[in-house]
Amino acid sequence: MAAVSIRVGSGGIDPRLVVPRQSTRRRRFNRNAVLQQIGGKERRFVFPYAPLEVSLERRTIQYNEVERPGRRPLLEAKQYQLRQVSFETVLVDEENPIEMDINEQIALLTAISREDTDLRFSYDSTVKSITWRISDLTFDIVRRNVYHRPTVAGVRITLTESSKLLNKLIPGMKRIIIKFEPITTGNSEGDGSGNSPSGNTINGKDDPSYTEDREPD
Repeated sequence: MAAVSIRVGSGGIDPRLVVPRQSTRRRRFNRNAVLQQIGGKERRFVFPYAPLEVSLERRTIQYNEVERPGRRPLLEAKQYQLRQVSFETVLVDEENPIEMDINEQIALLTAISREDTDLRFSYDSTVKSITWRISDLTFDIVRRNVYHRPTVAGVRITLTESSKLLNKLIPGMKRIIIKFEPITTGNSEGDGSGNSPSGNTINGKDDPSYTEDREPD
């Protein structure tokens, strides 16, 4: 689950952090940043301002140095790293940035980060073809309206490349699924044969809680 935090502060947002959204009349120059869920509730979040600076991290293989006394160490490839993208931008209502609160934007972005689904980050070619998870999310509220509701907030997001274990078996390998259910005991003890007082075999093939499945050839 992503770490989400909200910090209240004072001051303004550095305008160098964001790129204003271009006019929709020139769509090829439109630099919207969009987070789209894949599956689940398929929520979609369009950032009002696209980030100007985006950090691309963990792009290389991770290496280990093998020490050799009296000689130069050897560099050995260890594993691939999950790629990360981090950026900062601003949340604000485009139509009425002074009075309109951004509680809905904060709530939507938080809900997306807390759901166990992959994301697409549509921004540029370096990140568009990869599925992501939000691994860190921080809001910095810097301005409020007369009703003390947030109207401007900075947001810092870290996306980590999604990686899941594939639920596949080795060909020909048995898959045994055991569902543990409460075992009721009678007045008498078992006879030592592995049977319950009711006559059902405990954790055996005659027990309805036991299932066995083989991967098809």
